[in-house]
Parts: sequence; C-alpha cells; structure tokens
Amino acid sequence: LPQSIRHKFLCHVPSPEEDRTILFLIGPLSIGAITSSDAQFTASPAAFDVSPGTDQAVTVTFTPTVVGWETADLTISHNAAGGTTLVTASGIGSITPPTGDLATQTEIAFYSTRDGNTEVYKMAPDGSGETRLTDEPGSDERPRWHPEGQSITFGSNRAVGGSFDIFVMGADGSGPTDLTNDPSSDQLPSWSPDGTRIAFQSTRAGENQLFVMDADGSNVVNLSGGLHAGWPDWSPDGSKIAFSSDRNGSDQLYVMDANGSGIAQLTDSAGGNYHPAWSPDGSRITFYSDRTGMPEVYVISADGSNLVNITNDAGVDTSPSWAPDGTRIIFESNRSGVERVYTSLPDGSDLQVLTASSQGGQPSWSPFMSGPVAEVSPASLDSGVIANGSDGSDTFTVTNTGAAVLSVSGITSSNAQFAVSPVAFDVAAGASQAVTVTFTPTVVGWETADLTISHNAAGGTTVVTESGIGSVTPPTGDLLADTKIAFVSERDGANVLEIYSMASDGSGETRLTTDASLTRMPAWSPDGARIAFSSDETGWDDIWVMNPDGLGPVNLTANGHSARYPSWSPDGTQIAYVSGRDGADQVFVMSAAGGAVTNVSGGLHADVPWWSPDGAKIVFESTRDGDREIFVMRADGSDVLQLTFNAASDSRARWSPDGTRIVFDSDRDASDSDIYAMDADGTDVVRLTTDGAADLYPAWSPDGSKIAFTSSRVGLNHILVMDADGSGIQQLTTGDRNTWPAWSPFLTPVVVGDATVTAPDVQGQRGGTAVFPIDVTDLTSFGVTGIQVTLTYDDTLLTPKTDATGTITIAAAAGDVIPEGWIVEQNVVTPGELTVWLAGDFANPAVGAGTLLTATFDVDATATIGATSAIGFGALEFNEGAVTTAGVAGSFTVFSLMYGDVTGNGAVSPYDASWLLEYVVNATLPEPVLVTFPIEETAPTWADLPLSQEDAFAVGDVDGDATIAAIDASLVLQYGVQLVTIFPVEEPVGAPRSTPVAGGYRLDGSATSERPGARIDVSLSGEDVYAGSMVLEFDPNLLRVVDVSVGGGRDNALVKHRVDGGQVSLAFASGRPMGAEGDVLNFSFEAARDIPGSVSGAARASRVRLNGMPVDTVFEYGYRIEPYRFRLMANYPNPFNPETWIPFELAEDSDVTVRVYGLDGGLVRTVELGRLAMGEYRDRRTAAYWDGRNELGEAVASGVYVYELSAGKYRETRRLVVGK
Repeated sequence: LPQSIRHKFLCHVPSPEEDRTILFLIGPLSIGAITSSDAQFTASPAAFDVSPGTDQAVTVTFTPTVVGWETADLTISHNAAGGTTLVTASGIGSITPPTGDLATQTEIAFYSTRDGNTEVYKMAPDGSGETRLTDEPGSDERPRWHPEGQSITFGSNRAVGGSFDIFVMGADGSGPTDLTNDPSSDQLPSWSPDGTRIAFQSTRAGENQLFVMDADGSNVVNLSGGLHAGWPDWSPDGSKIAFSSDRNGSDQLYVMDANGSGIAQLTDSAGGNYHPAWSPDGSRITFYSDRTGMPEVYVISADGSNLVNITNDAGVDTSPSWAPDGTRIIFESNRSGVERVYTSLPDGSDLQVLTASSQGGQPSWSPFMSGPVAEVSPASLDSGVIANGSDGSDTFTVTNTGAAVLSVSGITSSNAQFAVSPVAFDVAAGASQAVTVTFTPTVVGWETADLTISHNAAGGTTVVTESGIGSVTPPTGDLLADTKIAFVSERDGANVLEIYSMASDGSGETRLTTDASLTRMPAWSPDGARIAFSSDETGWDDIWVMNPDGLGPVNLTANGHSARYPSWSPDGTQIAYVSGRDGADQVFVMSAAGGAVTNVSGGLHADVPWWSPDGAKIVFESTRDGDREIFVMRADGSDVLQLTFNAASDSRARWSPDGTRIVFDSDRDASDSDIYAMDADGTDVVRLTTDGAADLYPAWSPDGSKIAFTSSRVGLNHILVMDADGSGIQQLTTGDRNTWPAWSPFLTPVVVGDATVTAPDVQGQRGGTAVFPIDVTDLTSFGVTGIQVTLTYDDTLLTPKTDATGTITIAAAAGDVIPEGWIVEQNVVTPGELTVWLAGDFANPAVGAGTLLTATFDVDATATIGATSAIGFGALEFNEGAVTTAGVAGSFTVFSLMYGDVTGNGAVSPYDASWLLEYVVNATLPEPVLVTFPIEETAPTWADLPLSQEDAFAVGDVDGDATIAAIDASLVLQYGVQLVTIFPVEEPVGAPRSTPVAGGYRLDGSATSERPGARIDVSLSGEDVYAGSMVLEFDPNLLRVVDVSVGGGRDNALVKHRVDGGQVSLAFASGRPMGAEGDVLNFSFEAARDIPGSVSGAARASRVRLNGMPVDTVFEYGYRIEPYRFRLMANYPNPFNPETWIPFELAEDSDVTVRVYGLDGGLVRTVELGRLAMGEYRDRRTAAYWDGRNELGEAVASGVYVYELSAGKYRETRRLVVGK
C-alpha cells in the first residue's frame, strides 16, 4: 500500500461537481473503516473485504471549503498486522477572483519620500494621476486598501512619542484616525476580506508578534502564542493568515488558521522570506526573499511548491502584492537607482514602471471599486424613410449592470435632425432607462448622427449611431401629356451629337440643336423653361443653356476649360457641373447665369454630379479611392459619404424625385453595364436590368414611377423606359444611336395649391393713419411670382397714402413673404379700390406664411367717431390662377383716444399712474424693458379693438412731448384730484408741456463709516419737483440696495425702482410739488461685509429727468471701504473705578474671551463673550464690560493691570489702570 499520496488539485469552493479525486490500491484483507482527519477529504468505500489475489480501489474526494493548502490523515482500520495504516492526502482550495476593468475601476496606493518626508500617495494603474494623501511630519508607510476600497490603513509614527501606530483614513486621505495608539511599535496592517478585522505586527508583547483587532481598533488579540511573527496577510476567503517568522532560525513563510491555530511552514531556505501576499484566488502566494543574496520577488503555490523567481534582477525587489483579479503583480524595486513601483504579469513578463518620474514603493492595489457600469443596446439605430417635416422615433436602452447609481449627465447629437429624450437621468443598479431618438428630417437622403452619452461609469462616454433617410413628396401629373424626354443622338452623322426631344411615349421627336458639334448631356431646368447641355462648339466642352425649343443658346462657361455634366439645383438658381479647371476633374457650382463659381470637391476627383430633389445634397462618382464609386455630399461640399464599395465601375447616379433612392449604372455583375437602384444610404441594392446588353444613363420620370435609360439590346443604342422596379420595359426611339435621356419636369401649368389672404380689423383716429397688414397662408413650394390684389374700402373715411406731391400712390408695401428684388406697382383706378401688382423672378418666388403687403391709409379728419368701413378684396390672383385663392375681409373703425387711461376701464385712475411709472422705471434701465399696457392686450371700453403700440403710447403721453416720463404719471395724479382739469396734450398747440425745477436741484452722497456693512446714501434735493426718474450705477460686488425712498413721508409720492445688476433705476411722481422741506428722494446702500482688502468705488447718476425735462448731470460719489481686522482698543474710561468698557474689532466670526491679569501674571478675571460675528464692538452696548472685580466678586486693588483679547488664534494685550 502506498503510505503517502501527495497531489495538488485546484477546485472551486464549494462545488462538489468539480471535485477532484485521488485513487490508491490495497491488497487482500478486511477493511473495517477508513476515517479522515479533515472533513474536506473523504474516502469511498470506507469498509470492504478484499479476496486474496485481488485489489480494491479507494477514491479519496477533496471538497475544499477554504482556500490554500489543506492536508488530511486517512486512517485505514484492518485485520492485518498493525491493525491500521495511514495515508496522507493534500490539496489546494481556490475561489474565483473578482473581475473588472483595472484601468478605470482600481487605484494603487504607495509611499514616497519625494517631498522630503515619507507620505502616502495614490495613482491610476498606469501611473497617472498621482495624488498625495497624507501630509504630516512623521513617516506614513505600508498602505493597505480596505476590501471595498473606501479607506486605507497605514503605519505612521506621527503620534506623540514617535512609535508607529496603525492609522486608517478615507481613500481620499480624509479623516485619519489612530487605531492602536500604543507606545509600542504597531505596523504592517492587513484587512480581513470582510473588512471587519485588521491583522498587524506589534512589539507590545516584546518581540514582533501578530495581533488582530476589530476595524475600530478594539478587541486586540495576540495570535502568535508568544512566538516571533510579522508581515501578516489574510487569505482571500478570510480563513487563513500568511506571515513570516524566524521562530525556527531564519525568517520563513508560514500559514495559519485565522484564529492562530493550524500553523504550517511553507518555505525552508537559507535566506529570509518576507511580505507574503495571497493571490486573489487563494492558490498562490507572492513574497520577496534574499535567499540568493539579493532580495527578489517570488511566487509559490499555496502549499509552498512551484517556486518561481519573477524579478531576477540585480536591484532590490521587495513588497509585492496582486492586482484584484490576479492578472498582475506590483512591487518595489531600486533597479534604476531609486525606489520605484513596477508591475508585471505573474510570470515576470511585461514589466512596466509606474512611478518613472519620482520615488515610490510599498505599493498596494485597490479592489475593484463598486461603481456603475453603462451598457447601451442597441449600439446603432435606423429610423428608415421619414418624410421631411414629419418625424419617426427609435429607442435604445441604457442599462446599469454595476453596483452604484449610473448618472447620465447629458446626451448630445452631432446632427440636429436627431433629437434625444430624456437627455439626463439616473439609473439605479440593475435598472434600465429607455431613451427615445426622434428623427425629423429637414433634407432628403441618408442622414447620420453620433449620439454621445456622458455618464459617470468607466470611459465617461458611450456613443450610439443613428441614421435615417429623409424624403419629399414628388410632383404628380400626366407623364404622357405633360412631360418630354430630351436625349442625344448621332443619327445625323458620325461624330455629330445633337440634342432631340420627344414625348414620354417616344412620339414627336424634334431636333433641338444643329451646330454639327458634340452636343450632349442635356438637363432640364426645374421649371422646364431651359435645357442645360454640354457642347464643344468653341473647341472646348462648355456648359450652355437654351430654350426647350432649341432657341436662345447661351454659353455659361466660356473660360478655356472643359465643362461637362450639368445639373440644375431644384430651385433653378444654380448649376453643378464637372470641370478640369483646377487640374483633375472636380465638381463646381455656378449661378444659373454662369457666375459665382465655387469648387465643392475639396481638391479630390469628382464626376457626374446630380442634385437631390430638395437641393441639400449632390450625388457624384469618384475614383478617389481607386475604383469608380458613388458618393454623396452636401451642396457646399461638406459631409462626404461613400455609398458604394465595389471593384467594378458604379456611375451616373441620379436621385429619385422623393430623395429616398438612387439609380445608377454598373458593370459589377457583367462585362456590360446594367441599371441598379439602391436606398439613399447605399443599402438595398437592386439590379433592375439583366439582359446582357449595355444599359446606361438612367433618368427618373418627375414622379419617380419610371426610369428612362440607354440600351444596346435592340441593335445600336436606343432610349428605353421601364417601371421603377425594372418591369415593363419599352423602346421609345426609332432612329439609331440615341443616348443620355433627360426627363423633363411636368411642363403644363397645374394648380399647385391654394392660399388664403386675410385683411385685419383695424381702428384709427380722425386725421391719423391706419395701417392694414394683409396676411397670407404658406406659399412655399407654390412658385408664386405674380400677384394681383385689389383692396376695397370706403373712400369717404379712408384715402390711400400718396407721396409729397399727392399724385403718386405709395400706400402698399411688400410684406415679409415677398423677397427682395420684386417690383410693386399700385394705383387707385376706381375710387374705393386700391389695385396692387407684385412680380418677381422665377428663381425668387414668394415663400412662407406671413404678411403679403401692408396698406397705409389717411383717416378723414371729419369722420364720425364709431364710423366703420369694410376692407375687402376685388381681384385676387396668384400666378394667373395657378394657385387658388380666397379672401377674408376685415374692417376699419374710427375711434378717439382717452388720454391717461392706459388700463382701458373708461376712467383715469391712480392705477393708470402706477402703470405709467412702471413703464418709466423699466424704460429708464440702461437696457430698457418694454412694458405692455393693458389697452394693448384687451380692447378698452372706448374702442372696439386692443390698441396698437403706437396708439397706446399716445394714450400714456399726456403731456404730448413724444415721451412717456414720470411727469405723465404726475399729471394723471393731478388730474385725478382736479389740480389740473385738462392734459397738456389736449391743450392748443404751443402751450407749455413741462415745468422747470425751481431753484435747480442737487445730488449729494454720504456714508456712516468706511467699514463693511456701512450705510451709504445718495440723495436728490430740489424745489417744486413733481416727478422724476434717474439711474444710479454702482458696483454690486461692493454695495447692495437696501432702500429707495422719497422725502416728506411715505404718502408724499408714488415711487418705483428696479435693480438690475449694478444699476438701480427709479421713477417717482406726485400730485403736488416736493422738496420744500428736504430731500426729494434717497438711495440707501449697504457696503459689503466680506471684502478681501481695502477697496474703493463710486456711485454715478445718469439719465436724470425732472418734471419731464432731461437734466444734464455729472454726479459721482466716491467711497472707500476698509475691511475689519483683529485689534484690541484702549478701554474707557481709563483710569477707572469701579467699571470700564473694553472695545475691540474682529476680522472674522470668532469665539471671544477677555482676560484680566495682574502684573505678576496671575489671572484676575475671565469675561467669556461667546461666539461673535465679524465687526466692531466699540460702544457700551457691544464692548466687553469689566466691573473691576475678581473671580470671587471682590473689588480689586487700585493699580496697573493687563487685559488680553482672545479671538480664535488671535491674541493681543493692553494695560489699564484701576484708580483709587
């Protein structure tokens, strides 16, 4: 029988299904029982008989419940000689180490003397972000992380006496606490894995021994049994402690149970072995040893076997510890001449220095910090096809798989067409948050966005990509009746290409050009009024335009450079084309007249451009990446995207009229080209023709239902047409050699929509003017360039405005929907009818909804109050009826203003004065705020409609000086109590409108002191002041407004003020003159209390207006503020008997005590004043008081005494004299 079996197994705890077994054989005998000294090892079978000549296999199963090296004695009881046989078994238990992101979820603590003293620092695992955690005169060293990472223990001799104690502090260095506070030396702390206990080395029992205490320093227990021990380290499951001891001679590594029992020796070398550190799975231990003469870092299995030197360097390598997942080891080394922190893989490879720029050592790797983990799904979204102006939504989910709250602080989109909601939120651990992405396209074609999610998890940001395709509604009409196809033909001779046109069914072929040159590449303008094409008539290919009948050709690019492949922008104002003027072929854009040429290719090859149906983009082909591929860019050349990726030639791309598809020709599937179509993002590629002939030059019909193309399938090239899905192919041309079809837009006039024109309800004063804004609904996409409007009105009340001669009508003006460059013609042909014509360029149609025109009329001066007139429409026509129109009539009413009644209740009241002063105080601000009067929002009782801003202003301007000032509020107050019976505005022209201030006025400033909290006043005085307004500017960092008041009592005037930053505006009004008995008004400020030093400032007056008249003034009141300081002042009276007061000053809030001493230094009396605020304490109410008695209440003898002020850290003494 084998007497000993020693075999190592690594098993998960406690997973019996993964247990490993040991087998041994015994000969023939009778076994009564097999018992194990360790329940983790079991034998089966445990009792059996063995026949002579046979064997029995016995299985020993190791089911570890703790990590590390475990052994058992298996006692076999039998009937053979001796009665028992002993078998020994051993194994190593392990656990699964934690996982996480070392780079973002861990830190490394270490010590350094870089600043002249031994302190604790921490850094990121890559050595960045070094942060000093301790700053004390003593030595702080050997940091060790709490198992959850929230605190760090370390040894320090900072305490009184200079011996080392165990301290704990927050992971940020906050709140250091002495846990041991013992005169002996306590060092080398190690946390238990549950964070409740700390093992440490101490000399409190004589030589170094191991102790364990609770995490708060209580319940200290000696685990060493009186024997030397040090360098403790808990196993990852808390069941064992590894340590170093010289109990058997030299320092060796040992392991014991956490209660101090079960000691086993792991090493037995000639040198010393120190600083054991368990691997996170409990299967290995790293340590350092000088067994070869120089300290090196080693790794052994938990049973002491498999020794590996992982440093093997000439330097001193010490203090190893593991990363929390066991994938790396950190240690200290002086191999560079200075102690630094290094890290490597557990086999010693991949060596990295972490503190390369400064000294450091004794590193400790933190656990994975409990934090949030952001997972976003899906990582990309596609909204599909969405009509421009509409919206579609997608959803992605943010899930927090971490242990702490995930805070999303914002989600930003790189493309404004993609909006996100919500953009900020918190997600609890294990929870999810749905986020909606709304795609609201404003352009056609493929649009993409990066949605950047900012959060507090690892990495800080996560990006979700979103895409979608915008579309527009294509025009509709009768293809056969209302469209044509232009094409190029060589039928009239070799090397002579001419342009023809035909109906969309192939009939009516008509030759358009006859110049015997190479004329090709036709492209219709969006309105069908012109055809652009390329011709080499001048010897170079140039871009020309002509009428649809071939007449009126104009060369647009006569510059000596080749120009080909024209394409009109959808609004007809620009033409894109290809030119080699800058070297290689590139795309240029010019105006429809041939000017303002811009290269939009960015210097890269680009060919055969075609505008998107909304004009926002251009599709083109390019060989910039080797093969000829299709690209798309914005119309200005930005945001270039590649759509095809094929080794073949993809060419001549065209947008579908709705912007969602692109058709092109390609030889990717055959030697000859075929027609293909794909989505605007390059996906869903469909081969439309498959006949083996060369199919080229595809062109969409204007409604997107059909595609025309060139094909050689019926002999020499012909123009064919098919449905958009490739079906229904028909031949259109009859003559040979035809190519390059171009389908026209719908050419016959059609009703493109309808518009509603509305006249407003307006009121006006007799002898004044009335303005009528004529509004229209949205005209966008109608192409309106001709408008005829006839306004009807009562010519006995209203007369259209004329010029100074009175002969030319100038009543009508173009509104905001009419672009610049339009002409406006108008005249009164028939009394009571104002005829207005407006006309513009096709390239510049009316757009949007808003005001079509404004019409201004003079109101008859003799009109009857309340008289009305309808404002209607006679003729109303847009584009000769192509846009149907409807008119909504308005009305005009003659009314009369009620001056002073800005509230509109039908009476002048104090409330009107309050409103007027509110208007003034806001309008007086350097950045005026316009107050809207009630009569502008609700019709007053004396009018049918709310008043215009102009009329409402006139109601408030009761003195008729074209301003609303405080004097208007004063006049309303005077009117109310009949001090005046008519407002100045109602008096005959030439009557005085304002009252000068009698005797002038004066502005003064004063201050109670130059100390913080002082009161600073600025006052205005004068005589016969009824009303006024002004602005006072000040430094808001030094002063704050505490009061604004008027003199003579609170009922002397109506006053309002507004504070805006460093400006205070004021307006006041009274029904009677003020100032005869003192100041008219006063501004009161309080000086700041928390100034850093002596400061100066000034208060300045501006915009002064008194009794309605502007007053020129240059007023500035300067002041100085001195900060409070700590000082003790002379007592008063002095000498004294029996009492005195002791004044003092505080620079900050402090606990204040005054003590009186005799000249012999003896304390006579203590006066506790408690916590006092910063400031002066001078008068008898606030100063310290001493009644001349000692602590026993006895009167002190006459003589000289010393008194001391104690305020926080401040101390000052002075002398006082007690008289007889």
